[in-house]
Amino acid sequence: MSSAFDLVCLSHDPGISVRMITDSAEVRTLDGAHEWMRSRTQHEACDVVIVRVSGGPVEVICPPSGCSAHSNSVVRVDVPWLRLLWAAQQCDKNTPAGRAAEQAASCWSTTRLHRLRHELDVVRLESP
Repeated sequence: MSSAFDLVCLSHDPGISVRMITDSAEVRTLDGAHEWMRSRTQHEACDVVIVRVSGGPVEVICPPSGCSAHSNSVVRVDVPWLRLLWAAQQCDKNTPAGRAAEQAASCWSTTRLHRLRHELDVVRLESP
């Protein structure tokens, strides 16, 4: 199954799809998605990530302009790992999972993952 790419603006809560780019020949590839990011005219000041989709979201890509945690590199993370990080971020900071989440977060802050909740298919469970 081939992959498609979507751009998700995390400046909104929840994050919104800026543009499904599978229908445009110039952005069917990851390079095309990066080029769209560099030359975008909409959401130019927003926090936008690239989501690779293949039957469902499989990877989230934070471009160099995505956050302050890395300015010259692309960070690619598999969706299952982000789901685990999201779950760990829900834990008390004094637990091993909570401490691990703080150390592993880098550009994947609690706020950014919360805004990606629909792409990650996660729901915060409230205490009874």
